[in-house]
Amino acid sequence: MVREAVFKYLGAQPNHLDVLRNLKIRFSQPSALNDPLDCIPSISPPSSLSKFLDRVLEKSQRALTEISEEQFREAKQSVLGMYSEHPSILVDKNAEYFREKLEEIGVLSLGDRRNNMALWAHYAEEHRGFVVEFNSGYTPFIKKEGDINEEGVLRKVLYRETRAEFSLDCQELPPDLLHIKRRDWEYEGEIRMVRRLINCDSVIRETGVHLWDLDPRAVVRIDIGHAASEELIEELKRIIWPNSPLEHVELYQCHLDSSPDGIKYERLSIL
Repeated sequence: MVREAVFKYLGAQPNHLDVLRNLKIRFSQPSALNDPLDCIPSISPPSSLSKFLDRVLEKSQRALTEISEEQFREAKQSVLGMYSEHPSILVDKNAEYFREKLEEIGVLSLGDRRNNMALWAHYAEEHRGFVVEFNSGYTPFIKKEGDINEEGVLRKVLYRETRAEFSLDCQELPPDLLHIKRRDWEYEGEIRMVRRLINCDSVIRETGVHLWDLDPRAVVRIDIGHAASEELIEELKRIIWPNSPLEHVELYQCHLDSSPDGIKYERLSIL
């Protein structure tokens, strides 16, 4: 479990600034993430189709108490015949179910350092945006009442040669499922948190964006990209102006230099 500084790389668009203006941060559905396979496992068929159907149909029988034993046996034989002839249908149906259920969760993706040049290029609009340093000891980076299992826990993403796998023999989802990505993404050094969208603090209905409140104390520092506009710099200064909720936040401007990191940071005065 992570309890340290984490970083969010943001562009220069109004909705990026809204994170600080409104003190709300988005948890995105997997379908909105830039990796179309994120959180979606490869699915393998059960080793025993008959046992798998017994388990599934038993749950259905408990839910539909009016179904008779004979009807149960007939239903099983019908489904067994269909899936035995076309096993790919079973895998496809479960994959579709996974995608539907995944839209009920939100993912917050963060970085593990402020000087990841690839993230500056990809997520901070080629250094025209900014990076926010968060203290992970405050909301929404901590568990709260009602959170279950890994919900509300910051975890480092696990990078593997292949994506997450799930066998239909399993009765429960593996705990690492939502924290596994292909090794292609390892350069991001991602730290992520997953929450159920039903527990969000607010929703933008027009866009389906789910937001969680951000404790002002969680915001520690802002680093502005070396290619940022003067308009962005001035707007960030206004956001952390004295007597604002973020008046304690430190503001820095990045400059390219000849050091090993390639970046130096200049502390800016807002007055």
